[in-house]
This record gives sequence, structure tokens and C-alpha cells, in this order.
Amino acid sequence: LFVNGLRRGLVFEDAQQPSADIVKEWFADDHDGVLHKIDDWFEFDASGDSQLFNVDATLQNFTTTGGAKKLARYRWNWRRRAVKDSANNYSDLFALVDAVNAPQPEPYASQVQRLVDCEEWARVTAIEHLVGNWDSYGYNRGKNMYAYKPQNGPWALLAFDIDFVLDNGGDAPTTELRPAAMPINDPTMRMFLSFPVIQRAWWRALQDAVNGPLAPANASAMMNAKYQGLAAAGLPVTDPSGPLSYIASRRSYIQSLLANVTSGFSITSNGGNDFSTNRNYISLSGVAPIAVSTITINGVVVPVTWSNLSNW
Repeated sequence: LFVNGLRRGLVFEDAQQPSADIVKEWFADDHDGVLHKIDDWFEFDASGDSQLFNVDATLQNFTTTGGAKKLARYRWNWRRRAVKDSANNYSDLFALVDAVNAPQPEPYASQVQRLVDCEEWARVTAIEHLVGNWDSYGYNRGKNMYAYKPQNGPWALLAFDIDFVLDNGGDAPTTELRPAAMPINDPTMRMFLSFPVIQRAWWRALQDAVNGPLAPANASAMMNAKYQGLAAAGLPVTDPSGPLSYIASRRSYIQSLLANVTSGFSITSNGGNDFSTNRNYISLSGVAPIAVSTITINGVVVPVTWSNLSNW
């Protein structure tokens, strides 16, 4: 970057913060929904110099007199952005809070899957945990994330400010990745990622990462090409051996976990044997690998209830 003919710094990164522009770009057909910035609630003393405390964002149910949602409690952590109606309109967020705090398995499953893009939430959160960015929502903190609710679609997460990663302040490559035990600040997000149908999406994300961006050929080719380009430009950059070593260790650890969640596909009804029926409506049961997201019968996608990570 040159300003008035003078070179400023060595390398600059251009980051676009989620806003009305981002919403229009990524949700072009439904950009009049609600956008919330997920952030810490920081409180300082009267001088403004000393921090008294900070509270991370969660989707827990905070109520006031008569059991009504306490708007003041949510406004700190779930800040309205790109407001088109009222900064005090939290009806969509409160519906989300009710859904993720509903009794399991029902009405939790139906409400959450109706309001949330579960596959997208699982993948965005998985990225944060893959690279060790503990300073994010769905990890150790309640910040550095945006949530968008289209008018006609489910809630989506938009990651922002990812910098404590890999060997640059990220969690260790062997930091836990099983939803029930891994570091998560928000208990409702732990329940979300541990719920069978959503946990399957979580493991699919990790499996796709192992076979895609974390694979040595992909990670090394991209990072080394960038390093060589910067070095050729005369910049004093460090080779990517550190982050590549982290990626290799993380990938190996994930592979060890995936080995414990694999299964084949089979129908176990009638002991797995062929059968016929004179009934118009029957239930089928079976097991399926995590790569399976939908099941079709005669070419039609049918509703599936997952009793655990593999059984349907």
C-alpha cells in the first residue's frame, strides 16, 4: 500500500466487516432480515480505564418479571446491526432462544431445524475449532461472530476476526473436538452440536476438512505459493513450516477421532433381511455413515430421526 508515494507497512490484509453490504452480497434474494453482532459485554469503572468484568454471549434464556425475555440482557451480547426497523426488535432472536432451549428430542429437533441452518452452523463452528481460534463464539468466548436471520430462511453464522490460529496463539493441535467434551463457552451451543443430527453435520465438516483443505497437497501448495510470492517481492517473511506442522498434527488427531465414528450403511428392520408387507405405512430403521445427510426411498427424500450418531 502506497500513500502519497510512501510505502506503508509490509503486508496489508483487507477484511470486510459483516454489514448491510455483506448481507446483500451473500443473501441477495433475502437481504431484509436481521443481523446481530455476537460480542462480549464489557463493563468499565467510572473512569473508563479499568475493566470491571466481561460476559460472553450465549443463547441461554434470560428472563425478567413474569418470565418475559430480558431485552437489556441480550442487547449487550447480540447487538442489532444494519437496522431497518427498530433496534429494540429482538423477536427473531427470542424465537431462536426458545428453540435452542426447548426439551429434547422434541420439540427441540423440529424447532431448531426449522429456524437454524444446522449444517452451516456446524461447519462455521468447526472451522474455528479446526484452526484453534478459541477467541470466538461456539468456542471459549462469545464474540467474533455475526448471526443473520433472513426473512424467509434459517439463521446463518458469519465468522469474523479470526487471528488466534494455528501456531499463532491457537489452541494445541490435539485440543478436544468431540462436542460433549470440547471447550465451548455457551451451554446451548454444546447441546446444539451434541444433538445427533447436528453432531453428524459436525463430523461431516471435520471429515471434509481432512480430505480437503487440511490434506498436505492442498495446504502446502497454497501456503508455499504465497510464501514464495511474498519472498520474491523482497518481503522479510517466514516460511510456513510452523503452521503446516500444526495442520499436519491437527489432521492426524482428527483422523484418530473419525476412526471411532465410522459405520457402514444398512437397513436393520427385520434383522436386515428382505421382507414384504400389506401395510400402507411402515417404519424402517438402520445405521448410516456420517457422510449421509439425507436418505431417499424410490427417489424421494424421507424424514429421518437419528437416535444417536449412527442409528436412524
